[in-house]
Amino acid sequence: MYYTEPTPGSSNGSGYKGVTSTPVFDVTPGIYSETVTLNIAAAEGETIRYTTDCTTPNASSPVYTSPIQMSKNTVVRAAAFKDGCLMGDVASGTYLFTSDNVNHSLPVVTLVTDPDNLWDEETGIYAYGAEYDASLPYGEAIATANYFEDGDEWERPASFGLFDENGQRAFNQNVGISIAGAFGRGRAQKGFNV
Repeated sequence: MYYTEPTPGSSNGSGYKGVTSTPVFDVTPGIYSETVTLNIAAAEGETIRYTTDCTTPNASSPVYTSPIQMSKNTVVRAAAFKDGCLMGDVASGTYLFTSDNVNHSLPVVTLVTDPDNLWDEETGIYAYGAEYDASLPYGEAIATANYFEDGDEWERPASFGLFDENGQRAFNQNVGISIAGAFGRGRAQKGFNV
């Protein structure tokens, strides 16, 4: 059985009989000049759910039933679901288009995560958060913000990708991200530890 939470010293309770597969995209993410038609596959008996707004797919997300056509910058995220199983890894693909003003002579880096991982008042690592106190002096105020928090509990899942100068995907991996730095965390643009 598989479990979402460890229970050292206690009974395991009910678990899951397996973990679903990671969906597979038949078109490699990258930079394109023409419309892309994307097919998504998963293991037999699994239902694929997907999003195009960077959110993490869940049991309420649209079910994938036919190819997705794209002609403008789009992030597709997909996950497989099956009764009695835990959701496996999310597949993320960033599709950029020259017709949508993507025409770079340098490599392009993409970092995709659920918007709540960044902006949610309770859990967003880029947000001020509910405990932020702007009435304090600057150095003390930033110490009350979510973005100043540190530790494993403030790491969020993301997908990191790199496209080369020719628009071809050179690298893509699921990673963890957290806010980098010390006093610089209070600046409008914050760095990430990946």
